[in-house]
Amino acid sequence: EAPIVKLVNSVIAQAVDEITVEAGRVLITEGDVGKEAFVIVEGEATVSRNGEDIATLSAGAPFGEMALVERSPRNASVTAASPAPATNGTNGRPGTSAKSAIRKATVRSAGG
Repeated sequence: EAPIVKLVNSVIAQAVDEITVEAGRVLITEGDVGKEAFVIVEGEATVSRNGEDIATLSAGAPFGEMALVERSPRNASVTAASPAPATNGTNGRPGTSAKSAIRKATVRSAGG
């Protein structure tokens, strides 16, 4: 890995928070103002527009960034969808909540 790639990855890692969410948690809501973007670390998320599922996102997929780039309301909702791997806290036990790890980047304006 090139030194610049290591540097960029290090800076990004310091600028984001990793959160773990239960399956079913709404991460972004269509029509809301966007203040952060996400990248899925583990698990899956469902994208819906006008109440209809339109896509499934998996590990490595970013979402929420378009509202930041375009400075417009969110154009879809995203909900944590799938059980995470057994190593992510459920261990395959019935009745336990599946979780997904999501990396969240909060974008702050230059003025504050």
